Amino acid sequence: MRNETRQLRRGSSVMIETLEDRQLMSAAAVHVAAPVNHETTAELHAEVAAEAAAVKAAAAAKAAAAKAAATKTAVVKAVTPTVTAPISSLHQAPFTSTTPNLVGTWTGTMQFDGAATATVFSINFQFQLEAAASGTFNLGPAIGNQSPQSTMVVENHNNVRALILTNNLWVGFTGVLVSTGNEIYGRFAYDSSTGWQTGSFTVTRNAK
Repeated sequence: MRNETRQLRRGSSVMIETLEDRQLMSAAAVHVAAPVNHETTAELHAEVAAEAAAVKAAAAAKAAAAKAAATKTAVVKAVTPTVTAPISSLHQAPFTSTTPNLVGTWTGTMQFDGAATATVFSINFQFQLEAAASGTFNLGPAIGNQSPQSTMVVENHNNVRALILTNNLWVGFTGVLVSTGNEIYGRFAYDSSTGWQTGSFTVTRNAK
């Protein structure tokens, strides 16, 4: 009886030791596995942080692109002129010159101061641009029968002036175009070989 009791006690001790060993081994296994769980948590945390950083960077890039687009639109609006109406639709009043047309032939005379007679003088205006009429001044025998080219300008109140200036000729005319537009009269000055000479002139538009 005593022997059986001892055997039972020994068996119980062995079972208890065995159970304790199993518990210790399980605890050791859990303790060993714990670092693995910590590493997995750290990796997950790193992935989450990386995804959050990527989302934040994408949002920042999108905001920057939107800001750049808005700036570009503002610049384009600033430099684009505003057209209120097509140019072709704007009213364009035709230019009307108030200067009489002098084109054509005018004939008359020149007479030096103190001279007893006048000599033939004529102007052939070949074209006119607004207030300036250009052509040939036929000076006749009074100034060596020379026929230089020059321009007569019509100014305020139909005052006229012309200047003939070459290497060997200097003649100036000042006068007025009468209200009918068919006669010009005035004064002239001529730098002759003997000095300055002055006189008067008159020309009348020839009938067409």
